Amino acid sequence: ESQNQVDLYRRKVGTLNWFAMATRPDLAHALSKLSRHLAAPSPTAIRNLHRTLAYLANTRHYEFVIARNNLSGCVLNGYSDASWGNNNLDPRSTSGVLLRLGQTPIFWKAQTQSLSSSSSMQAEFIAAALASDYIFYMRALLEEMGAEQEEPTLLRLDSTAAIGAVTSDTLTKATKFIAIRYHRIRDFVRDSVLKLSYVMSAENLADIFTKQQTIALFKEQLGHLALKVKE
Repeated sequence: ESQNQVDLYRRKVGTLNWFAMATRPDLAHALSKLSRHLAAPSPTAIRNLHRTLAYLANTRHYEFVIARNNLSGCVLNGYSDASWGNNNLDPRSTSGVLLRLGQTPIFWKAQTQSLSSSSSMQAEFIAAALASDYIFYMRALLEEMGAEQEEPTLLRLDSTAAIGAVTSDTLTKATKFIAIRYHRIRDFVRDSVLKLSYVMSAENLADIFTKQQTIALFKEQLGHLALKVKE
């Protein structure tokens, strides 16, 4: 590709990324994939960029709605998820994080993991660790705003193996190869900053950030992301 095409690709992805971070969480997964090709966008990546732009144009009537009665006393809660082994071109997994106040989304992220995981448990562990860092930051921010969280923040994930690995007092063969920086989540659990809870995959609201969805499931999850058709 010519340098002009590469620059244009980067500018368009940058613009879409702003929308994804601000009021369009439904774009997060697509942007995490498009961002992998900033150095040298392939024809496939360019086609996917155009498809994403077309989707945004066709859904410009969507609005991000924050309902006061959905804040539920400003109780912070979160979801984390990870893809694993579903991309033959890139072995790295994708972490998905959703944080909410009550039922209202306030933060979301889809991020390619820096390391390749050897199991789904490791991928889920890393995703939960990423979520725990943002929970720690958000709790501090809420405290400054006068909405201190009195109870541990509930983080839901769909991997009992990852929950067991985080809460275990010992390292196993599966966890000792996970980078040390991700083990800080153990401290957060021990210090009652957060509490892990299992949720079925079908009810994991962070799933939309980690993998492609069927059209029916994608539309269903838009409501959980506070996206509604503008009346």
